[in-house]
Amino acid sequence: MPRGSGEALDIYEIPGRAAREARRHRSSTRARGTARARIVMLGDTYEHLKLEESFLRWVKAERILESTSVVVEWLGSNPFAHDDPKYAPVSKYAFSPVDDYVERDA
Repeated sequence: MPRGSGEALDIYEIPGRAAREARRHRSSTRARGTARARIVMLGDTYEHLKLEESFLRWVKAERILESTSVVVEWLGSNPFAHDDPKYAPVSKYAFSPVDDYVERDA
């Protein structure tokens, strides 16, 4: 994957709440079902697609992305979206381990 390119990677199903359900239950932070996302950064090499500069600087500076994880960008609504001030706000990006729950959307 060319560093910083705008090319899209394959789309994957990530555990989370479907967008429709996310809109209905915004106060719940527990995700259910699946949500579509695309991989935008690889943990082992830090190769990435075009990302928001502030997010990219933060990830690189803090070295918080593990080698067995990826950064995904939600397609559609964030399945973890909420309006509860007790919890941190969510972003369009999420960190996810690459495991049996990440499936390629054929």
